[in-house]
Order: sequence, then structure tokens, then C-alpha cells
Amino acid sequence: MTDADYVAACTAFAAEVLAPRVQALDQANVFASALHDLAHERGLTLAGLPKALGGAGVSHRALVDGGVALARVCAPAAFSLGFDHGTVRPLLAAGRTEQVQDLVATRTHVSWCMTEPDTAGSNLLAVQSTAERVPGGWRVTGEKCMVGNGTAAGLFLVLAHAIDDGERLGPTLLAVPRGPGVAVGDNTDKIGFRCLPTPTVRFDGVLASESSLLAPPGLGLPLLLDSLDYMRLGGGIVTVGLVEGALGDLLPWLRDREVHGGRLVDRSHVQVTVGRLLARLRAVRGLLHAVADSLDAGRPATTDAAALKLLGADLALDATRAAVQLSGWRGIDRRWPAEKRLRDAQQAAIYEGTSEVQAMNLFRAWAR
Repeated sequence: MTDADYVAACTAFAAEVLAPRVQALDQANVFASALHDLAHERGLTLAGLPKALGGAGVSHRALVDGGVALARVCAPAAFSLGFDHGTVRPLLAAGRTEQVQDLVATRTHVSWCMTEPDTAGSNLLAVQSTAERVPGGWRVTGEKCMVGNGTAAGLFLVLAHAIDDGERLGPTLLAVPRGPGVAVGDNTDKIGFRCLPTPTVRFDGVLASESSLLAPPGLGLPLLLDSLDYMRLGGGIVTVGLVEGALGDLLPWLRDREVHGGRLVDRSHVQVTVGRLLARLRAVRGLLHAVADSLDAGRPATTDAAALKLLGADLALDATRAAVQLSGWRGIDRRWPAEKRLRDAQQAAIYEGTSEVQAMNLFRAWAR
């Protein structure tokens, strides 16, 4: 599959398969397994992996353009369909190519387990989950929340503190298969991103083998940070798609709606409001492509990824709020798409590091 073929396939899938299901996916609040099946049939899942690993070998630039086409129609569905790109990244970085091939062949979903209900959200180093060395491997104990695609996952990447002979070694990443001792809850009842399940997952003294370690004990932070940088590309894809979709929905209404003897589209305050959003959209889209191009070239993209996540989330919230307001009664009626887009946009400022975390990351990079 060429890059152009992939983008065209995503565009067709968005119109033919995704668009008729948007409201049903939001209302059902479950993992969209049938949607994933249909995307797999069209070669859209894990398309960014090399062909040798079961992917289509498309570029990050193509993943961006195809993902935006999906997110224009339904941002959470686009995010869920592309989620495994981010979760297999640490496995590849750890040299687990055969494991990734097996996951692709068996269509096994992988989920990150980072955030904890009470102690670790934005500060991941505060995790209380533990991996204690025992004969034969590591005993993993802890509770994680907001586990993306977690209800469907067969493998969990767990961030925990390694403990060896009573000594805390530091943050460690383990790949823990779903099985005895792993308790997966139901999807949470979020205001948005409802077809991306985010259950709570408990690890009740699960015995993980020595081979489950993705890095030496206590040295999991570099893998984690690299993966977060990468996943922020997905966040940027979603926000650009959200904004393009919201403004695209809005234009016909502005052209048709007459208020006080004139069309909304002809009012200067409407033109200024939307024009400023369009300028910001061009900037964020350019940053999104810059991050994709850096990844394609094998260059680090940490700072640009943080800026993309921050500016994209801010823009998504501002644009979807404006779309709701300018849509009047349609903006708050669930028969129309504006209110759902606003609900979905709220997630963008929180997942994969809040907007405040991104701002602090940028400040720290600047102040070093």
C-alpha cells in the first residue's frame, strides 16, 4: 500500500463506514470491535509498521493525513484505530520484533497502564504500583485507571517501581499478558471519547516472567518518555481532525442561517472569529507535519510534540466551543455534531499529559 493509497482508503472508510456510525458509537460507550474488524479488512490497522512486521510500511506523514481524514468524522474512533501504533513502539525499541509480529498476526491489542486513581496522573514518577523480584520473575501489584483500549487488550505495558530484595530501583516497564490476576473493569462513563474504552485494570500479585521487562529494572523512563512523545503525534492528528470537522460542519449553517435580516456568514464578527481559528489551524497543521517528518527522518521530536499537544488541544477546545456557540440551538442538540465534538475536544487537554504538563515541559526545555 502506497502512502497515497492509505490516505485514500482512510478517506473512503471515514465516509462509507465511520460516518453512519458516529452517534451509535458515542451512545454505546464500548470498544468498537466491529469497526476495528472493518478497518482491518481494508488494511488500515497498524499500517505504519514495516511490511516485515505485518504493517503496510506507510510513512508518518501518511498516517497523519489518513488519521486526520478519520478524525474529521469521529476523533475517538480515529484515536482508537491508531492506538496500537503507540503501544507497540516500546516493544520495538526493546527489540521485541518477533513479539510484535505475533501481536499483529493474532490481532492482539496492547494498552498502556500508567495513570493511577489516587497518586499518579500527571506525575508518573509517583506511581505506587510495584514489581517485586521473586523466584522466576516479578510479582506485579497495583491499580491503573484510564487504560486506553483496555477492555479489548491482550497485553498491558505496566509502569511500576521495581523492588529487589527490599530496595526500590525506580520506574520499570513490564509487558504483562492478560490472564489470572489481571482484573479489567468496564469502560468508564466519560463525557467524550466514549468508543475509546478506558477501564480500570488491577494487577493482584501477577507473576510476570523475567522476559516481561522491556528495560533493565529501574531504567524504564527513557522508553516511557519516547513513547509519550510518539503518542502525542496521535493527539495532534485528533485535534486537527476535530477542528477541521467542526468548522466544516459549521459553514453550511453560517451560509443558511439568517439573523436580524442578514446571513451569519456575512457578519464581520463571525468572519473574524472563524478567521482567527483558521490561522491557528494552519499553524498546528504545520507543526503536526513537522513532527511526522522528524519521525520519518529518525530525528527526535520531543519539543515539537509537546508544543503540538498543547497548541492542538487549546485550538480544539476553542474551535469546538465557537462552533457550538455559532450554531445556536443546533449547538446543544445531540442530533447535530457540534456538541459531541466539544465533548471529545475536552479529552485532548487531558490525555497523554495535560496541557499544563506540556507547558511545563516546554519551559524546562527552554530553561535548561
